[in-house]
Amino acid sequence: MMYKVVLLGEGRVGKSSMLKQIVKGRFEENETTTTEASNYKKTVKVDNTSVTLNIWDTAGQEQYHALGPVYYRDADAAILVFDVALPETFSMVKSWVKEISLTCEKPMVYVIAGNKTDLVTNLNMAEARAFADSIHGIYIETSAKTGQNLDAMLQAVARALLQKSQETNESVAYSTTAPLLISEEAEKKKCCC
Repeated sequence: MMYKVVLLGEGRVGKSSMLKQIVKGRFEENETTTTEASNYKKTVKVDNTSVTLNIWDTAGQEQYHALGPVYYRDADAAILVFDVALPETFSMVKSWVKEISLTCEKPMVYVIAGNKTDLVTNLNMAEARAFADSIHGIYIETSAKTGQNLDAMLQAVARALLQKSQETNESVAYSTTAPLLISEEAEKKKCCC
């Protein structure tokens, strides 16, 4: 199973560094600013199921914000990243969620990732946790530098996507049956005339 996952957040919160640590297992102190989207695939095992996450890294600078819908419109999950050392970057996470919910028709798996935990010793992320709960999302604290919780984050995303797929497949199977019955009935009426 393959799912599209998009990384969103302000510039310099560590999205590209997270992805590089996830895919290549390394951290570069002087990561260049992302100016165009890129994507990488990462396969995660959930129980006995292989889940491939097609992860899209997006540019976070304000001048690229308008391109967001191009990347998340058909996404299955959004990892919304903010810098725990710069709490003001969290306010943009709320804006992204609002924008996604207005743009996307299908339900989205949300992960709120407080990144750069290696820079802060005393974290109080009650607001971020409460927000994640309010949108039925997942909250996790990460460090792209040390790799802290990046695997756990991907596991949580993959598990939530599998669960969402099972729920959606049940409802899709139900809704596909109804139109078939209607069209069969219409065919019968057409033949009788």
